[in-house]
Amino acid sequence: MLGCVVAWVISVQDPEITLGPTTGPISTSVRIKPGTYIRADKDGKGALQIGADGVTVDFQGATLESPDARRGRLETFNGVGIFVQGHKNVILRNAHIHGYQYNVKVLRSSAIRLENCELSRSRSQKIMDGEGVHEIWLDLRGLDSWREYGAAAWIEKSAKCAVNGMTAGQSQNGLILVNANDCQICGCDFSYNSGWGIALCNSSRNLICWNNADFVNRPWAGYWGGDSSGMVLTSGSNDNIVAFNSFTHSGDGLFLAAKNGGFDDHGKLHEEGTCNRNQIAFNDGSWSTANAFESTFSVGNVFFHNYCDDSNYGFWLGYSKANLIQGNQIKRSHVDGIAHEQGSHNAYINNDIEDTAGSGIHLWGGAEERFGQSPSTANVVAGNHVINAKLGLELANSTENIAFRNAFKNAPTPDSFRQLETGFPDMPYRLPMMEEIRSMRPAGFKMYRDSELPKGWQWLAPTSYGTRDYRKLTPPWTTMPRLKTLPN
Repeated sequence: MLGCVVAWVISVQDPEITLGPTTGPISTSVRIKPGTYIRADKDGKGALQIGADGVTVDFQGATLESPDARRGRLETFNGVGIFVQGHKNVILRNAHIHGYQYNVKVLRSSAIRLENCELSRSRSQKIMDGEGVHEIWLDLRGLDSWREYGAAAWIEKSAKCAVNGMTAGQSQNGLILVNANDCQICGCDFSYNSGWGIALCNSSRNLICWNNADFVNRPWAGYWGGDSSGMVLTSGSNDNIVAFNSFTHSGDGLFLAAKNGGFDDHGKLHEEGTCNRNQIAFNDGSWSTANAFESTFSVGNVFFHNYCDDSNYGFWLGYSKANLIQGNQIKRSHVDGIAHEQGSHNAYINNDIEDTAGSGIHLWGGAEERFGQSPSTANVVAGNHVINAKLGLELANSTENIAFRNAFKNAPTPDSFRQLETGFPDMPYRLPMMEEIRSMRPAGFKMYRDSELPKGWQWLAPTSYGTRDYRKLTPPWTTMPRLKTLPN
């Protein structure tokens, strides 16, 4: 009887196929015979296409590579590895894909699932030759530039897709979502790239949780940054939940920015494509060379219980309103703990700020008339603990703020500063979907801070296309050479 059961299980397995030179679009569920397949994308439609709805393609660890992959010149990679266009309910799993501009591309599709795929070595700008660096500033807000960059996976004009267990490093960008909504990104590793680990453009209501995008950085002006970031949200990316992710040692840990914000030639303030109402909680942006978290030209974002240590700024916020910055840990900032220019109706609640070279909390507005279009005013500063700072609180042309029961120790405040000891505002916050998100934690997931790998800016070292991956090296790492032109 048992033998009959086993025979039935075998009989319903998807057929196993070998990818040949003429294998066309896959229109039925299949398993790919393990091995390495070299296929070029000759017409921009993919080296391999998915041609029907409801298809599952299990690569079983097989590798798909472009002919250019083994030449190692990532800046020359072109085409698409696997292309899913106009389909739904497709599953791609256990694939190794290398050597294309986009190793996987999903366009105008829904409910596509990418599971346990390894997609390193997509198109990438070269950032280092020998000991000489190529200083290239990223175009954070230019979608046309994004299309010229490469990515492990690019998902566009699609909805309800899921990316689980993907890894992609030593390239420029990990996962890019453009006009992609209601997706879930969980349990992925986009570390040791040079551009962005995860990037969202005009993409909303996505859940991004339990991912690593550490050491996503690039040399710039003898230093680090160039608008690289563990995660980017820009151009109208609203109502996303970003929780329990590790974005350490990046240019910015997380960078949230409008498509366009600033003054025109007539002094009028413009804000186009703001990113609003995002929930950013329990993430780690520490050891970032610019800001652990940056958020500009936006409304109603929440930053809750994040780690923001050992960066130039814990938070850099500008021209943003009605934000909640609550319960964050901000230690050893090289400049300010929280810096906010031209911001109104924000609440800074119960943050722990320690050992800050500049100001623990710094709020300011410009004196010129044009800055009155986004004044620094009507903010609430309550329940914060600021210890060891050049200034505990710094206010410059910032008016009508209210302070309740903050504790300042070895952190001077202005002589005119007064705060209330009663009437502390009750501002409870709870991350939406908390139980569901906690249940999604992958087995063995670790924040980088909880690993035994080296930590701190001194460990940043560029490779040709990414940053040095210490997981692949044998300790002691202190014997590794460093680039002399970059700071210790």
